[in-house]
Amino acid sequence: MAEHDYERELGGINAKLETIVKQQDGIFDRLNEISTDGCARGKQNAKAIHELQTKPERTVAIIASIAAILAAVVAWGRSVGG
Repeated sequence: MAEHDYERELGGINAKLETIVKQQDGIFDRLNEISTDGCARGKQNAKAIHELQTKPERTVAIIASIAAILAAVVAWGRSVGG
């Protein structure tokens, strides 16, 4: 084979490899969607987890509210008990 023929063959192989890479990217993207958004509940949970990760102040506020409620219950229990 002449050098020109090798270049043509390599060009064809390169084009096929690019097509395969594009197809694999699409497949991997789809697999990621399926694993995180496989069902409505999974999609909802993934969204809630993402919100908690991006908004830590919400988590802190919830924990602070729970602590305040528990402190109020303990204070009320002490005042009633004795």
